[in-house]
Amino acid sequence: MKLTTRFLLSGVVIVCAVTVFFHGCPLAPKRHTEKTERSDSTLRTIPFSKSSPVYQAAKEYREWLSGDKSFAEKAGGLSLADKFLLSSRYIDKGAARLPTALLEERLSSVSKILASLDTYTCGRYLKGEMPYSEFENRIFPVMESFSEAESKAWFTVNRAAIEAQLNGSPIIVLSAEDAKRTIRKLLSSMYEPQSKEFLAALGSLKTADDDDACRTARVLYVQGNSLPEPYRGYMARMLLTRDEGREEP
Repeated sequence: MKLTTRFLLSGVVIVCAVTVFFHGCPLAPKRHTEKTERSDSTLRTIPFSKSSPVYQAAKEYREWLSGDKSFAEKAGGLSLADKFLLSSRYIDKGAARLPTALLEERLSSVSKILASLDTYTCGRYLKGEMPYSEFENRIFPVMESFSEAESKAWFTVNRAAIEAQLNGSPIIVLSAEDAKRTIRKLLSSMYEPQSKEFLAALGSLKTADDDDACRTARVLYVQGNSLPEPYRGYMARMLLTRDEGREEP
């Protein structure tokens, strides 16, 4: 089985992982054509209850984003919705430039979100059949349950990725050999029947039903988050960066 097949999920879930906060960004997978239009007044509303730790973290993050001079120069006269879209692109692009410790924090958060979804919702999104406008209704309630540390970590990663992209920080590339070692380590943590089923599921993700697609993703993210170092860091970089963050196998 080709290694690239094993990593099929990473290009889809990263879109959810690094840009879920932004209302103005159409996070539906590429083949979905729906686009949600929102007013600036709606976008200025923080979508969390004021009593939750994530509300304060989101508020501080938005204040930073609004006042950052480097980002303002790039955003120019864009509308608020387009500024959110631009910032989400910077987060997406900047992920490969982040240190491993920050990617591990995001892996932990995404694992928690993914584990909370029912298989129907999880499977539809992973296969590109759900628009973000629907998916966000499932994500924000999970983020409401984040602790203060988890909330700060989420937006710290967002900010760090934007700054890394703006500053042109060097891209950190995961070698193909380290990626293979990580998959082998993950497989070694399973009993043989489970490992064989997992490999078979990885090879048929494009045609998998919701249950199988979601089950496979949860293994990668949830069990990957439990791997010892350095494999946990390798898994985070494998799943949370785009092609530029991974060496061609």
